[in-house]
Amino acid sequence: MALSRFLVFALIDWVMFISLDAQKTTSINCDVTPSLLVLPGFLDNYTGDIEWITNIPPNVNLKLKEYLFPEHLPYVELVHSSGSPNATVRTRKPLDVDFIEIEIENTRDLLLEDVNDNSPQFGQDHYSTSVSEVSAINFTVIKVEAVDKDFSPILSLITYSLRGPNSDYFYIREGDGNIMVNKTLDYNKINLFNLTVQAKEKFGNNSATASLLINVKDYDTLNPYFSQSVYNGKISENQLGPLAILPEKILAKDGDTGINEKVVYSIKLVNPPAYNNTFSINADTGVLEVKTAIDREECPYLVVGIQATQQDNIFKTADAVVLVTIEDVNDNKPVLSQSSYNVSILENLPNGMEVLHVTAIDKDEGGFQGTFILNPADSPFQLSQAGILSVRNSTLLDRERIPSIHLQVAARDHLSLYNEVHSAINILLLDENDNSPTFRGTPYKQDIFNNMTAGMSILQVVADDPDDGINGEISFTFAGGNEDGYFELNRSTGQISLKTVIPLGTNQLKNFVLWITATDGGAIPRSSSVPVQIFAVGDSRPQFIQKTYNVSVEEELVSPVEVARVEYESLNPHIPVTFQVLTESATFDIDVNGIISTKTKLDYESQNNYIVNISLSDGNATDYTAVFIKVTDVNDNSPVFGITSTTITILEDLPPGSNIASVAATDVDEGFNGLVVYTLKGGEGKIDIDTSGLILLEKKLDRETQGFYNLTVIASDQGQPVLSTAINLTVIIDDVNDNPPVFSSSRYEVSIPEDEVLGRALLTVSATDLDAGPNALVKYRIVSQRPPTSSLVFLVNLTTGQLSLNQQLDYETLQQFEVEVEASDGGQPSLSTRTLVVVHVLDVNDNPPEFSQAVYEISVFENLQKGSPIYIFSVTDKDEAGFSQGRFIHTSTLFTVDIPGILSLRNDMELDRETTSQFVLPVNLGTDSAALAQFYFIPSNPFLYLHQMVHMAIQSTEIPFLFVSLAGMGSRC
Repeated sequence: MALSRFLVFALIDWVMFISLDAQKTTSINCDVTPSLLVLPGFLDNYTGDIEWITNIPPNVNLKLKEYLFPEHLPYVELVHSSGSPNATVRTRKPLDVDFIEIEIENTRDLLLEDVNDNSPQFGQDHYSTSVSEVSAINFTVIKVEAVDKDFSPILSLITYSLRGPNSDYFYIREGDGNIMVNKTLDYNKINLFNLTVQAKEKFGNNSATASLLINVKDYDTLNPYFSQSVYNGKISENQLGPLAILPEKILAKDGDTGINEKVVYSIKLVNPPAYNNTFSINADTGVLEVKTAIDREECPYLVVGIQATQQDNIFKTADAVVLVTIEDVNDNKPVLSQSSYNVSILENLPNGMEVLHVTAIDKDEGGFQGTFILNPADSPFQLSQAGILSVRNSTLLDRERIPSIHLQVAARDHLSLYNEVHSAINILLLDENDNSPTFRGTPYKQDIFNNMTAGMSILQVVADDPDDGINGEISFTFAGGNEDGYFELNRSTGQISLKTVIPLGTNQLKNFVLWITATDGGAIPRSSSVPVQIFAVGDSRPQFIQKTYNVSVEEELVSPVEVARVEYESLNPHIPVTFQVLTESATFDIDVNGIISTKTKLDYESQNNYIVNISLSDGNATDYTAVFIKVTDVNDNSPVFGITSTTITILEDLPPGSNIASVAATDVDEGFNGLVVYTLKGGEGKIDIDTSGLILLEKKLDRETQGFYNLTVIASDQGQPVLSTAINLTVIIDDVNDNPPVFSSSRYEVSIPEDEVLGRALLTVSATDLDAGPNALVKYRIVSQRPPTSSLVFLVNLTTGQLSLNQQLDYETLQQFEVEVEASDGGQPSLSTRTLVVVHVLDVNDNPPEFSQAVYEISVFENLQKGSPIYIFSVTDKDEAGFSQGRFIHTSTLFTVDIPGILSLRNDMELDRETTSQFVLPVNLGTDSAALAQFYFIPSNPFLYLHQMVHMAIQSTEIPFLFVSLAGMGSRC
C-alpha cells in the first residue's frame, strides 16, 4: 500500500473555533475547544478545495497560520470576505508528497498517496576517473549513484546500465553502482573511454543518464619501436652532412606511448664494413650523417643498421635498417673511342650512307648519356645521337672542288657542368668519272665573206674536264652539220678550218650549224656537245620590201608605243644597216629592227595625222619608205563644269518646280565620248536635275526639318570607259517665320507655401521656336489669371520666362491659381502660343486651434468607474490638417484628455468627494505652433458642472475654465 504523509496547518480565529470531522463542512464555535480534524486522503499533486467553513460569526476574523512546519503553509490558502459567514481552505499549488516529508499529527492532518512523478537523479552529471592498463578483472574503477525522490520504495528502486563505444570493457555491479573492469585494458589500443551511465526505475519507465570519462594509464611493458623498419637514405657523392631520409625522418618511440621514455640512437653495423667510420648518428635526434665523402663510382649502395635503446633500460631496444643510395654527381668527363678518326670514301657517296661509327664512354651513372656534336654544322655529313656519321648532302662531295674534308666531333655530357671532349675526323674523297667535258668560250659564232679561201682557219673549240688522270683526257669529233663537207676538225686541238670555198650571191647569207662533241677517256666515257654557227655572207645591197605603210594608233598612250614595223632585206647584222626618221622625228623614232614607236603622248585633239619618212642604209647603199599614221580618238577628257560658285541660297517657301541653279558641263571629246549626262546625289528626294544640268525643286522645303542640303552633281560622258566630273554644292535654306513658339509643357504645376517671400522665383516656363534669327526670339507675358485679382498675383520675366510672386498668398482664402502665359516670336507677322501654369498654395500652420463653444456643462457621479470617459471636446483649426495633428497637454494625475478630445477619469483613480474637495487641472491645446487653452476644475456639490467663468485670449483663442463639483452617493457608514 502507498505510504501516507501529512500536510499540517492550523486555522486560527481571534476567538475560538471548532473543527468538524469531514472535508465537506466545518463550522466555527467560539465557546468550544476544537477537537483534532483528520481530513480524507488526497492523491499526490492534488489541487482544489480541502475544507469548507460555515457559520462564521459576524464579529470573527479568520486567519490561516502555520502549525509546527512553516514550510507547509505556502501549499494552502484561506478564501474569506470580511463579514461573510462562509470561508474555504484550498490549495495554492499542487500537493507534492515528495517535499512534504514529516509525518506529524496536529490540528489538521492530510493523508497523501505517492505517485511515480520523479525520475532518478545522479549525484552529478559528469563522472571522470583514471585506471591503470594493468588493472585486474573485476577491479573497481568508480562508483556512481542515483536517487529517485519518489517516497514509495517500489517507485524509487533503481537499476544501472552502461552504453557507449567499447563499453564491454567494463560492467556495473548490480545494486551498488560500482563500475568494474570486465576485459584486459591496453593503453596503446584505447586510452580514453567516453561512456554513458543510465539509471532506470526497476518498476517504472523513468530514467536518467550521466557521462563517464575513464582515462587509461600507461604502464611500461613494451620495447621502443621505429616508425619504419626500413628507411631509404640518399646523399650525393663527395658530399658530407645529413642524409635525406624517406619515407619520413628516422624516429623511434617508447612502445608505451603514455610513458614515452626517451630513447638513444646508435649505429649497429655498416655494410660494406670498409665504411664503418663513414657514418655517425645523433644519439638524441636520430639524424644520420656522412662524415667521410663517398665516391659513387666505387660504392653506389650501403646498408646501415641502427638501434634505438630505451634510456632507463638498455635491454629494451629496437632495430631498423637504412638503405643508403649514393647519388651520382657529374664529376667525370666523357671519353671518345679515338683521339682522331681517318677515313676515305668515294665522292658522290649517296645520302644516308654510313661513313663512320663514333662511340664514347662516361664513368658516371648510366654511362654516356650526353649528345654528339658535329662541327661545322653545315658540312655534307650528319652525326646521329647513336654516333653514326652518314652522308647528309652528297652533292657537296665533289673531289674536284674539295678533295678532303676535315670535321670535329664533340661528346658533351647531358648534366652540368656539361663536360665536353673533342676528336678530329679527316675524310679523303676518291675520284669518280663524274664530270663531262665542258666547253669554254661559248657560244661559238664566226662570219666568213666572199673573199674566203680553202684551208683557212675559222675558229677553235676548247673543252675542260676536272676529273683526274685518264678521266680528264678529251678528244673532239663532228656530231653533225657538216654534211656538205665544207669544214674539217682537228680531234686533239678542236681547230675548225675551211675545206672548200662556199658559193654566195648578192644579199645571200648561208648559215651552217656544226655540232662538235668532246669525249673524256674514262672507263665509262662522258661527253658534251656544242653548236658552232658559221655564217657565209655574200655582197650587200639593203632595201625596203614596201615603199608605203598605212597605220593607226590611239591617242594618250604612254610612250613608247609601237606604231608599225617596216620590213627590209639586208645582210644585217653581218653587214650592219641603220634606220633614220627623216620627218616628224620629234614625235616618232625607229630602232635597229625597223620598229617605229612614239616618243611622246599623242593627242587627237591637237593633231590626228602624221607622215613619217624612213631611210635604210649600210653605208654604201640607201633605200626609203613612207609611213602614213592616223591618230584615233579615245575618251580622255572628262566633262568640265562652267560654274564657279558652289553655294546657293533659297527661301524655304520656294514653290516646287522652281529653278534653283544651272550647272551645265562640256566635254571636248567627240561622239559618245563627248555626250554629257547628269546625276544628282543628296537631294533627299526634294531636289533633282534635268538633262540640261538645270537643278529643280521637286518638293516643298522645311528649314526647321533640314536647314541645308549638300548636293553632288556628277557629269558623265558616254565613252568607254566612262569619265565623269563631280561638283559639290551647298544649298542653304533661308528661314521664313512659319513656326510658333512651343512650350516644353502644355501645363505647368508648382506648389508653394502661403508664406512664400514676395519676389521669389517659383518656376521657369520655357518655349522654343524652330525658326532662326529674329523669328526664333521668344518673349513671355501673362495674358490671364484665374481667379482674377485687382492686380496680378504673379509676374513673368519677359525674356527668361521666370515666374515670380507679386502678392502675398493666403491658403485659407485661395488654394489654387491658374495663370495663362503667352510666348510670342519676333517674326513679321509674329506667331504665339500659350500654356497654363497651375499654382497650388500650401497651408502653413498660421492659425491657432479653437473650441467649438465657450460654455461646457458636464455632470458625473462620484462613484464613476475608473477609466470612464466624461466628455468629448470639439476643437477646430482653420489650417489644412485641422486639429488632427494637435494634442491636449495637462499635468493632472486624476484625469486624462486624449485625441480626439475625450476627457476621462484615469484607470487607476477614483473620485471621492469626501477626500478631495477641489481640483485645479491646467490643460493646453497645442500643435507645432502652440496655441494654448487652460482649464481649471473646481468641485461643487452634488454634481460635476462645467461653467463659463473667465475668458482669456491667447493668440486670439478663447480659453474656457471648467468648474467641477462632486456629489456623494448616500449617507455616511
